[in-house]
Amino acid sequence: TPEIYKKLKRVDNYYDSVENLRKYAKSKHPEKITVKYIIIEHINDNTEEIQKFVDLMYDIGIKNIELMIDNKYALFTDLDTTPLPAHYGELYLYFKKACEEKDIRLILWDKTEYIINKYALKKI
Repeated sequence: TPEIYKKLKRVDNYYDSVENLRKYAKSKHPEKITVKYIIIEHINDNTEEIQKFVDLMYDIGIKNIELMIDNKYALFTDLDTTPLPAHYGELYLYFKKACEEKDIRLILWDKTEYIINKYALKKI
């Protein structure tokens, strides 16, 4: 959403970014376009934002989404001592299902895949 975009990017050009994605999706090789979604705790770590994002990517024609977890957890935290938010496993499963329903390929960043498998899914 424009509000979340501005909060994350600290600039108010959501609509320009969406328009640029539309142009990329109409290129000769739209299957090569991948858009990232970074789960940020207390900002976009909810099913409503995820669904809006997946729906928008579908409407634009984006075929690939790369899912990442905030670097706070992916790079700078010992997850054996500082737990990942309990709902991240459920968010991943929701994201995966939403993408499957829209025939969008969900790609997990290497560290995200490790974290999801080791820490998030075992909490479900």
